[in-house]
Order: sequence, then structure tokens, then C-alpha cells
Amino acid sequence: MKVIGVDPENERISLSIKETQPGPWDNIAEKAPVGAVLKGKVMRLVSFGAFVEVFPGVEGLVHISQIAHKHIGTPGEVLEEGQEVEVKVLDVNEDEKRLSLSIKALQEEPQEENDYELPEENTGFQMGDLIGDKLKNINNDNDDK
Repeated sequence: MKVIGVDPENERISLSIKETQPGPWDNIAEKAPVGAVLKGKVMRLVSFGAFVEVFPGVEGLVHISQIAHKHIGTPGEVLEEGQEVEVKVLDVNEDEKRLSLSIKALQEEPQEENDYELPEENTGFQMGDLIGDKLKNINNDNDDK
């Protein structure tokens, strides 16, 4: 046990067993190193991303830009609270109790399909092809004068 408070006037001592046990964020860099793939549960959706619980008491942020390869307006377009997801750890900051996570890093980037045909190669033209006959007529008219 750990002594967390002493009150001599009331002859009381406050003790804690919980304070002697490691917290959920202790050694998080070892439990969730950068690059690790973890399973988690979407706990909250916010305008800038989703908070995913990866261990009891440990939530990380999946920024909106890390949710999907395509542009999304809100996280709710592709995620729901309570949904189970796989995430990749991008950054760990044990001191600030922050985890940066990504869902899209575990998904293949969709390949764009070309559903159109390229136009046939154009060989081009010359100005003489367009107005050559008119120039001949002008020259012939001048020769007559």
C-alpha cells in the first residue's frame, strides 16, 4: 500500500492499493510501439477524428486524415461508435498520454481505373492546308493586274 495522505487532527491515514499498481499508460511505448498493429474499439467520434481504445484506459486518436484514403467530411461517414477496428501506431507520447493511430495505413490504396480511351494520335495540320487555296487565289488575282 501507498500512503497518500495523513490527517493528524483526526488521527487518519489515507492509503491506496491502486497507487502501487502500474497505470494503463505506464510502459505504453513497450505495449504499443510505433508500427505495431492493434485491435481497438471506437469510443468517440469528433469532428477531427476518432478516439479508439486499444487497452483498458488507453485511447489513441485516429486523425480524420488517417481514417480513409478517400476524402471524408466527418469520421461518422465511415466509422461508428462501438465499432471494432485495426489500427497502426504512428506515434507514442507516454508523458502526454497520447497515441497517434492510423486505420488507412493498414488498407490498400485504391488504384484509379482508367475508364476512358485516349484519343487517337492527331498528326496535326499546317496553316497552308487551311488557307493555301486562298493564298493561291490572291496571288493569281495580283498576277492579273
